[in-house]
Amino acid sequence: MYWTYNGKGNDYLANGFGFNLFGFNLEIKFYAICILIGIMVAVYVGIREAKKLGVNPDIVFNGAIIGVVVSIIGARLYYVIFEWDYYKNDLLSIFKINEGGLAIHGGIIAALIFVYFYTKYTKISLIKTMDYVAPSFLIGQIFGRWGNFFNQEAHGGKVSVNFLKNTLHLPDFIVNNMYFSDGLSSDLYYWHPTFLYESLWNLAGLIAMLIVRRKKVLKLGDLMPIYLIWYSIGRFFIEGMRTDSLMIGSLKQNQVISIILIIVGVALLILKRIFMKDLDYYVNYFVEEENIDEEPSV
Repeated sequence: MYWTYNGKGNDYLANGFGFNLFGFNLEIKFYAICILIGIMVAVYVGIREAKKLGVNPDIVFNGAIIGVVVSIIGARLYYVIFEWDYYKNDLLSIFKINEGGLAIHGGIIAALIFVYFYTKYTKISLIKTMDYVAPSFLIGQIFGRWGNFFNQEAHGGKVSVNFLKNTLHLPDFIVNNMYFSDGLSSDLYYWHPTFLYESLWNLAGLIAMLIVRRKKVLKLGDLMPIYLIWYSIGRFFIEGMRTDSLMIGSLKQNQVISIILIIVGVALLILKRIFMKDLDYYVNYFVEEENIDEEPSV
């Protein structure tokens, strides 16, 4: 086995490993491993949440397998569309997702579209499904950002080592891996660890969501709008620090989308309380495992 590096001037931390199998050299990136771990944890938590709401776990698992594929395709297509000038002359590179290039907003949009049609096909509750999918989205994004860390991407502007060590009090393995070139010269710089900011922001949202959902505060159908609002607020400000943003003209595309998703989230919460007043508190829909049904109750 051998280690692989980014080639950005700093070989402190490998971004993957390779090995020879039957004469073929195979490379596995830590980016891909982070994504896969995030998917597995997200599916596990999603199934547990679905069972609490009385949704058949087999239906959820089957949907998760297809939904993950759809989300990855959506995330990749979204990124490729906004970076078409780069990919149009090398179409095969579109399939090299191990090198990075997954846009989270594309994955979210694709996943939500899939959830809508999958719930119609399986006749399970759309509202319940959106609720137990919301924490899973955050989990996938938490792990995915650490994939960016290993790839030395999704970072902010230049900072000093003193800022990273003495202001943020980051451990050495993070500080050292934020030291690399900008790709334009051989000079090395320290960079804002915006991957970490977003991962911690999502972790805080996940913890709050899993705690508050057990209180008589949230009603059924609230978790997805709250996820859209929480994630988008953090993404808006963190995106302002990043140096590798996708653009719409002179505007940062992800900041524009974040504003739209915040508006959508707020609108959904308001409309629910106007047109779906009969929905009870989320925790009141919890059922004993032996009472799990395949048919929706809402």
